[in-house]
Amino acid sequence: MIAAAAPVSIIDLVLLDTPASTIATLKKSGKKVICYLSAGTYEDWRSDAKSFPSSVLLEDMDDWPGEKWLKLFGIADGSSPLIAIMKARIQMAKTKGCDAIDVSPLLISLCYMIFDIDMNDAI
Repeated sequence: MIAAAAPVSIIDLVLLDTPASTIATLKKSGKKVICYLSAGTYEDWRSDAKSFPSSVLLEDMDDWPGEKWLKLFGIADGSSPLIAIMKARIQMAKTKGCDAIDVSPLLISLCYMIFDIDMNDAI
């Protein structure tokens, strides 16, 4: 468990791995809690992994077993099944009491899809 007495004012935790009770304890100790969620990749070990249809799964991420890039097309026009999954994750963050959400690697995934780049192109 994360120590509420840690000498920090902000903590970034993994939303799907952190119970609401931990977030509540941290907030009671005066911490601001940021909850990380992956909006650009699929992770096969997450509790909601079965809600991702195969139609949105792309290639495996190098060096990250069980993680795949997501097909993000259809987000803007509302046709992507990812919208409901991400809304549920955001609602979970609200219900658990997160002060903010750290959404990653959404930008990387968008660039990967739009510009056909990969991590070898990163600075």
